[in-house]
Amino acid sequence: MSMFRSFGAAMALGALVAFAGPATAQTKIRFGTTLPDGPAGEVVGIKAMKDFVEFRSGGRVQMEIFYGGALGGDRELIEQVQNGQLQLSWTAEAPIANFHAPVQIFGVPYLFSSQASAWNFFQTSPFVRTMAEEMRQKTGLRLLGVAESGFRNITNNAREVKTPADMRGLKMRTMESPVFMRFMQSMGAAATPMAFTEVVMALRQGVVDGQENPANVINAFGLAEVQKFMSLSEHIYGSAWVLTNDAFYKRLSPADRQIFTDGVQVAIINNNATKVAAFRTDIEQIQKKGAKVHINSLAEKEQFRQATQKPVLDFIASRLGQKMVDDLLAAIVASDKQLYGE
Repeated sequence: MSMFRSFGAAMALGALVAFAGPATAQTKIRFGTTLPDGPAGEVVGIKAMKDFVEFRSGGRVQMEIFYGGALGGDRELIEQVQNGQLQLSWTAEAPIANFHAPVQIFGVPYLFSSQASAWNFFQTSPFVRTMAEEMRQKTGLRLLGVAESGFRNITNNAREVKTPADMRGLKMRTMESPVFMRFMQSMGAAATPMAFTEVVMALRQGVVDGQENPANVINAFGLAEVQKFMSLSEHIYGSAWVLTNDAFYKRLSPADRQIFTDGVQVAIINNNATKVAAFRTDIEQIQKKGAKVHINSLAEKEQFRQATQKPVLDFIASRLGQKMVDDLLAAIVASDKQLYGE
């Protein structure tokens, strides 16, 4: 079965799956997230998955959702999937690099020209499939799909950020990823790695001046209330990886495996649609909460790209090899040609 499916295919195939018959063992799916229960696309998506798998299985497959970091941060959730305590996690790609280093390559600034470019790449590229298979063999983590987290943007309490020069001297929270730290350092900012669950308090107390996240996260999770300035730098495309324990996946019956896999695609498409539809509202809500929003021009974004992309590419090449960097860039070109034409 392909790792990625369209929503229509998932619905059509799901309709062919028989509902639970008598004396059928129940399958439990425990899902953990750092996000609180609310309007976030990830939460909308996982609730849609819960409805899908429980209905399609006639109740044989049951999902239990743990919100708000109740089971730990992203790294702890991935560990729990790896050791079988959880059956599903949905985390940013950066923490996954602690388990499979090549994943860090997707933290390159200005790698994708659009959301559609990123979606097509993660859904169709052999580069992604090869990396996913290597990760499965080495870590026992199976990738079921890649969702939209969103283009990441800069917020802070010190000053308006229009160009990389404005970042110099700022204390910035980053994800627990050396690639994201290198990104901040390339602009002269001080990088402070920190779990997401600690960010709001750190901003409120002045431990850090700012952070970077997609607009939907800034709006939904209390960041806009503790930040004075936001810049739509859209510097890194954030992807969210849906992982399961490979041994658990292999133990599923063919029928349950299909329901589970199709349900993940339902979650991803609901997430992506929710985030795209809400983008304008997110920005307006951030402004209403008191943050001054600067929409960076193409010329300003080009300054960010020139300042940050090569240092990050060089850093990744020093860790993973120049060939992997070259292969990634070539794979994105090929994907864009497939999407947009020659």
